Amino acid sequence: MEENNPVPQAPISQDPQSMETQGPMVPSEPVQTPTAPPEPAPMPQANIPPTGPKSNTILWIAVILLVLSALGAGAYYLVSSGLLTPRPTSSPSPSPTESATPAPTADSTANWKTYKSTFWNIELKYPSEMKFANTMVLEQEVLRFEDDNGYMQIENACATEIQGNQEDTLSLLGSVFPRYRLSKSGEFNLLSLHTNELKATDKRCMYIIFGLKPDNGKNEKLLFDQILSTFKFLEATPSSTPSATP
Repeated sequence: MEENNPVPQAPISQDPQSMETQGPMVPSEPVQTPTAPPEPAPMPQANIPPTGPKSNTILWIAVILLVLSALGAGAYYLVSSGLLTPRPTSSPSPSPTESATPAPTADSTANWKTYKSTFWNIELKYPSEMKFANTMVLEQEVLRFEDDNGYMQIENACATEIQGNQEDTLSLLGSVFPRYRLSKSGEFNLLSLHTNELKATDKRCMYIIFGLKPDNGKNEKLLFDQILSTFKFLEATPSSTPSATP
């Protein structure tokens, strides 16, 4: 086998004239690529207030406030300096009003029965549902009003001694008389009204006894007091015969 020996290459020869023409070899400088100039920095923008309906409203409000302030300061100056004195305002006189007349209250005794006693020369009313009796005892008339809660009895007696504690007073024909609590009798609490200063016919003394049951004694006493509120003297000449008017 044959060995593959490399074939030597002949050196490249340069033409002496071309070398002279080209001159000496100068090392080449690196080529610089031109760069673009830097962009200018953005200019800062001024804070310009926005324009529109909202800004216009704020502006008008500010103007109005300034005008009002100026007017107030001017008025204060004129008043404080005496140049402007406010005129006194006359208040209108109130027109007379008609006072309402209170309605008359109904008389609770309007439908009661009326009893006229010629012995006592008195008249009084009592409820129609109440029991009433008039009897002659020793030629003296005794009046008795009674229901389920108690009784009231009018008789002729001038009290000389008062036994018991005073409970209250009762007004009768413009005079005030004391009422006393007596000892209990049976199922009744007894009260007595002494009217010695209230003289009936022939200077008879009216002695009034109240017999009240404890269960409803307070209301019963109020009822008897209402009966006595209708009490009045008759103007007719007294006689010995009592009469009753339904």
